[in-house]
Amino acid sequence: MIETLKKYNCHFKIINLIKNLYQNQVAALRMENGNTEWFQVKRGVRQGCILSPALFSLYTESIMRDVKAEDTEDKYSAINPITELRYADGTALLSKTTEGLNELMQNVKKFSQNKNLLLNVKKTKVMDSDKSPAASILIDNEALENVTHFNYLGANIEADGKITPDIRKRLAIATF
Repeated sequence: MIETLKKYNCHFKIINLIKNLYQNQVAALRMENGNTEWFQVKRGVRQGCILSPALFSLYTESIMRDVKAEDTEDKYSAINPITELRYADGTALLSKTTEGLNELMQNVKKFSQNKNLLLNVKKTKVMDSDKSPAASILIDNEALENVTHFNYLGANIEADGKITPDIRKRLAIATF
């Protein structure tokens, strides 16, 4: 994280403040039968800290810039469609083809690992929005689950593009 701050020319005083905030962190886990022993926290951002969303966004931005730099076909110019949606720790990757999505996923995995961030295969889903057979995307030889809808920032995204179920859900909440 500190290297990322340096890469984006963050002022050294701010970097030192963040270093001081994160060095010598300790935590214990609350379990059913009490707390665990204290242990040193060596990675991640502080949950509930006002800086955490910005630090995580900056970190993931550096990953996505590396992914885009890897692409030699310049698919990411202004005339091409959006290939990613990101907010906080939620990311949606978009591609017109299965091959393009597979390449994008492999690059995200590679550059995330380079920065010690791992993809959670159990939480990663694939949704195909056309009538073709479901895309088969593998991460570490494990197939990602294909879904017909997913929730992104509280909105239900349907494979067929219809928003009726989401509108009905919101109306039900509003009238209750």
